[in-house]
Amino acid sequence: MMLKIGERKQALRKKFNALLVGFALLGLTGISLSDQTTSAIAAPVATSSASPNYLTDTSLNIGAQAASMRIGDELNASSGKKMLAAETSDLLAPAGYAGEAIIPTGLQISLAGTPSAALVAQIRKAASPVGVTIRRVARSEAQLDATIGQITKDEAKLGAMGASPSRWGIDYAANKVEVWLTRYSPAAASAVRQRYGSGLVEVAGTSAPLAQRYTRTIDNPPWWGGDRLVDTYTGSSCSGGFPMTDGIKRYVMTAAHCSGTTGSGALNQTLANNGVHVGTITNRSFINNGDLDVEMAAAASGAASTVYSGPASSSDSRTVVSVATADPTGAEVCTDGSYTGEVCAVKIKNSGLCIKFVGGVTTCGLVFASRSGVTVAEDGDSGGPVETTIGSNETAAQGEIIGGASPDNVYYTPMYRIVNSMHLTVLVSG
Repeated sequence: MMLKIGERKQALRKKFNALLVGFALLGLTGISLSDQTTSAIAAPVATSSASPNYLTDTSLNIGAQAASMRIGDELNASSGKKMLAAETSDLLAPAGYAGEAIIPTGLQISLAGTPSAALVAQIRKAASPVGVTIRRVARSEAQLDATIGQITKDEAKLGAMGASPSRWGIDYAANKVEVWLTRYSPAAASAVRQRYGSGLVEVAGTSAPLAQRYTRTIDNPPWWGGDRLVDTYTGSSCSGGFPMTDGIKRYVMTAAHCSGTTGSGALNQTLANNGVHVGTITNRSFINNGDLDVEMAAAASGAASTVYSGPASSSDSRTVVSVATADPTGAEVCTDGSYTGEVCAVKIKNSGLCIKFVGGVTTCGLVFASRSGVTVAEDGDSGGPVETTIGSNETAAQGEIIGGASPDNVYYTPMYRIVNSMHLTVLVSG
């Protein structure tokens, strides 16, 4: 039987406080909030070789992600909305929120409107000591999302025009919607631009084949995230995601496509691990053009606030201590499927994507991340955790692996979407 390390009890904030001490030692105090205006791609911020760089320094990168989470928490606390997860995009929607990214000098937040002085002060206070740049853009995330939704509705029409899309979503830097075609041609690209407007939509200049969904199979109860699961009806194998709870029962999460059907048809099917019963599927969400590809199995023998770490053969673990509330472009995350194991330094490239997968089902609201030349996820990893690690033993739940276009990249659903839609919470320590 595989030995398991006990759950760690240290809180997330204790770890981040240690990072803040490091920031102070680097002289990162008194950083002011600036206002950067741009009509398209923001110019790179010049940095000397001796300057701290949030994109290349891992500890600073984690600090910027923590600042992003604090902004969401602060806005949520003052909004009175009592959201299950503090989603910055919803909280800043009235101010024309258009995404955020980690840049060399700290955190950049893009807005299509003019933020009030009070809002700027609130963001600055929550992010401190990480520097924040406000980037002014032409279009809000909501406006770009509307175009993404229209492309989703028009998918069949575009296919009939010879411009079948395989991936479409927000290009944060360009403040546009970028579309990839299964078979690129200048004529097809021109047809897409004419339909939606070249100022709003850009078409990638290379073909992008349909993505593959990952599926695969080892663990013992109480179940951990990142283990191997088999649907006993279909025989399909996937990975276990972050364990969840409704306050009474505990659930093992995985990707719904592992059970082989959209809708509610897979309810009451069972999941197993190495021949051992894990649980019965009681709740799932998986429809064409939907935002989720997730199902929950009531864990017969319980589940723990723990995920595997290290390579696929490792028995090492991390304790889950929090849930991430944003997916900033440029942030680094770790994938943790049961087949590939834990792979870190995977950079977020795009978010809010609609992806058409082999089999014809499109899933939206996805984040795209990659690490060039490194296998980050592949067949069998679907459903597995995407996380932001904290030190050597703790982690924040970032999302759920859905699939990918090649081994060095991954599409994942943000964890806050799953929490809000499924009305469950992630099991966290402490």
